[in-house]
Amino acid sequence: MLHSTHKPKYIAIFLTLFANLSGNASFADTEVALELGIASITAKSPVKGEKSKTQTLPYLDIRYGRWHLGYEGLSYHLPLRGNEETYLQFSLSTSESVYDTSDNKVLKHLDEPNTATEFSLAYNQPAFGGEVSIFASGDISDTHNGYSGGLALEFELPISERSGLIVIPSLTVHSAASVDYFYGISKTSATATIGAYKGKASTELGLGVFYVRGLSEHWSALAGIDIRWLGDGIRNSSIVDQSTEQQAFIALIYSF
Repeated sequence: MLHSTHKPKYIAIFLTLFANLSGNASFADTEVALELGIASITAKSPVKGEKSKTQTLPYLDIRYGRWHLGYEGLSYHLPLRGNEETYLQFSLSTSESVYDTSDNKVLKHLDEPNTATEFSLAYNQPAFGGEVSIFASGDISDTHNGYSGGLALEFELPISERSGLIVIPSLTVHSAASVDYFYGISKTSATATIGAYKGKASTELGLGVFYVRGLSEHWSALAGIDIRWLGDGIRNSSIVDQSTEQQAFIALIYSF
């Protein structure tokens, strides 16, 4: 299940989704499960001066029993009630700056926020014919001391024996401290076009739609889109000029 922060969400979406769907390693397994591949990802940022970017990225995902390591971070799954489908997920990940001053002419005068290390806890269980996840994360690196939390639902809609759609609606609340650190502008950094802004708590809605198709015993193809409707706390920032954040990807994965 996806739990996103301010780092580039498309990477976490893509990798977390495939790792959860692959089904090659259950919590009880003790053997290593390895997946390799490549993905082409296009992202449209809501931040001023950030260009739409298309990246080609390698994919690496490793599971060993209840441990999982991928681009979205390191996580551990703890089954509850003797049921592998109901579990707690403990994760370590990072949140990065929402703009790149080396490539953003509008915001080149700003100092990029430092990368923050975050700890996340999620409770997952079957519900409504899919899976529900209640999650919370917080900064443990003393970078911004902010936090976020929310609710996500994951529905699998089979199309054929080898393919299906995954639909993930979500709601996420970001604390004022977190929003201010990544989207706030101090008075000393303000300009005539980028005004000072003190970040406020913000609630965003998300919707991801993903297509997964098994090509053979080991090969799989994936494609998807994800849209985030930003809350007022982020949308009102002087460095933001769009009300949504959008990502799309296509990928080819080999499972050993």
